[in-house]
Formats: sequence, structure tokens, C-alpha cells
Amino acid sequence: DLDVFDTIGRRMPVNAASMVDGSYLIGGLPAGDYRIRADPTRAQGFALKYYQDTLIEASATLVPVTVGNETSGIDFDLDPAGTIQGTIVDAVTMAPLAGIDLDLFDNQRNFFSAVDAVTSATGFFILGPVPFGSWFLQADPTPDTGYADQSFQNEYALSRATSIVVNGAAPNAIADFSLEPGGFIAGKIQSSTSLAGLSGIDLDAFYPDRRRLDITTKSDLSGNYRLGPLPPGQYLLRADPPLISGLLEEFYDGVADVTSAQLIDVTVGIDTAGIDFLLGPDTSVTPTPTNTQSVTDTPTSTATETPSPTLTATPSPTTNATVTSTPSTTAEIPGDFNHDGGADGIDLLNLLTQIRSGILDPIDPADLNGNSIPESEDLILFTLDWQHTEMP
Repeated sequence: DLDVFDTIGRRMPVNAASMVDGSYLIGGLPAGDYRIRADPTRAQGFALKYYQDTLIEASATLVPVTVGNETSGIDFDLDPAGTIQGTIVDAVTMAPLAGIDLDLFDNQRNFFSAVDAVTSATGFFILGPVPFGSWFLQADPTPDTGYADQSFQNEYALSRATSIVVNGAAPNAIADFSLEPGGFIAGKIQSSTSLAGLSGIDLDAFYPDRRRLDITTKSDLSGNYRLGPLPPGQYLLRADPPLISGLLEEFYDGVADVTSAQLIDVTVGIDTAGIDFLLGPDTSVTPTPTNTQSVTDTPTSTATETPSPTLTATPSPTTNATVTSTPSTTAEIPGDFNHDGGADGIDLLNLLTQIRSGILDPIDPADLNGNSIPESEDLILFTLDWQHTEMP
């Protein structure tokens, strides 16, 4: 089967099927630019592909169509594919779970939307055709089911999921899930000065050992939130306002340092309520156009960065930190801790705040045993030469 999409991703109401010799012709298209996808069935054993040689629609080459002309040479070489299949059950009763959505991610943990599945009445699912390679799989139940999102195998963060290999030796990979029924954490986020409810504040949950879960939520227009479902257990909770808000992030109950944070109990089927936050202004950010901050690369070469005339990060008058290329201390910064919840950009002010609060611990480069950091971990390594015991 051949499918056609316009430049904004809308599927066109025309398609075609290849003939015995593999040739095809798609007609009835208005003049314009289009993306073409070869879409074999699961039984045919080949992976879908966009022209020109990509699995991702956004990376596809646009094909021009003009009135009265035939655009030829839009050929496809399809790669072999297999399936990922399994069963999803309740971890307590072992009853099959119907209607659970499955999401597939590539080895860089990019969402692969072209292939998905939903469990049947028996809890069975089959994803395919899945191109040969390594994949990550997530069971994605809706919150009203009472089950938490879970990545294979039994992980609640995609970054720690076990990969599933589909290849010629194992074209039909097996991935079963046992989902735990969970509970919720609920509360309200307010301004510490006006007591007004604060909307759009991100809530992040951590295990007691500070590993972060992917399960998150934001406060509503009144400042109320409800986070979950979370598997039963104990969690640390952080209110993480956007940097532009000028508010300090805070761990429950009212502390900036994770080592002083209070654990919150979560019970199956129960809302643990009253987990409230009062967020105050970040006084370390001062609007002044006159100060500068130096960044030193070597002992003999410095670069001075002049801040914006409207907002400048000003160091404490008694405390200074210099960023330098010394190998003495290395901090490991996962994309998980990006301030705005994505992995595309890392804001330095928030990273320094997390190091100061104890979320990110320094590691010794020797611990890497000469191995490089895999790109899939989205890590940024930088070194800090600590001139004082506290960050400004």
C-alpha cells in the first residue's frame, strides 16, 4: 500500500497498491508537495518507509506534483521487519487487561508513532511491522484505569527501560507486562507571598534513592494537582516552576535540599491529599544591566559574557564559582532534569540549583572505565572547579 501526506501531515484521500512487478501509480493529486509512504502489512514482513529511505515522516523528502505531469522515480527499497508481541495482566490478580495502549520508541528513545497497538480482551497485543533493531516499549494505560505507565521491564522511567531486539534470528520478540494498580498524590501549589494558586507548575516524583519517574503532572488554574497513578510505595515530590516564573523549586515539605525532603506514602486506590507547596521568589536572580560573569577556559584565556540589560544572574558578593576545564570533578546531567521537562535543551541555572540541592551527585571520570557515554542517555558532562563550598 502507498499512502500520501501533505506538508502538514494530513493524509490525502488517495492511495495505491504496488503491482506484481512492484511498480505503482498514484493519481488524482492536486499540484503541490507531498510525502509518500510505503506501508506493507505485518504479514508481508517488511517495514514501512517514507520516501526517501526514512522511517520518520518529518525526515521524508517532499515529492513535487505539477498539473499534467507524472513525477517518476519515487522508488522504495523496503527492509525486513518483525513484530513485538505479548500479554498485559494485573500484577496482583494476574487478570488480563484490555484496552491498554502500547507506545514504541527507537534506540534513541524517540517516539515511533507509525506503529502502535492496543491489548485485546485477553490482554494480548502485537506490534508490527517493526523494523529490525533495538526498541523500547511502554504500556500506557489511561489514569482512570488506576494503573501506572510502565516501561519494559517493570520500570517507571523510559531512560531505564530494557531494550527489545527484533532481528532475523528473533523476528517475533516477546514482551509481557504486569501492571501494578496504584494511588495518587494530591494537593495545591500557592504563592508564599499572596497565597494565590499557581497554575502550570510541574510536579516530579522520585524514588527515595532519587531516581526520577516519568509519571508527572501540572497544577491547574487554581493551583490544584493530582499526580498518578503511582505504584504503591514511598516517594519524594518536587514542585518545579518554569524558570521564567522567577520562583524557586521546592521539595515537599517546604525544603530546597532533597536530603531534607519528606517521603510521601502512596497506597493503592487512595489519594494521599494535602501535599501542598508554598513557592517563593528566587532572590538570586537580580534584574540589573551592569554586572558581568566570566567563564574561564584555560589559565591564560578568558571570555566575558555581558548579560541581557533586562535580566542578569548575579553571584553572591561573598561567593564565587568559576567554570573551568579541569578534570577534577565531573557532574552527570541527564536530560531527565531539563527544567522544562524536555531533553532538547538544558538550562544552566536549573542544573546548578539541582547540584546544590543534591539531586545530581558528582561522579569520577575513572568510573567510566574508559567507556564513552552512549548518545541514547542524552548526557551532558561538564566540570566544575569549586572555589567555595556553596554555589552562588
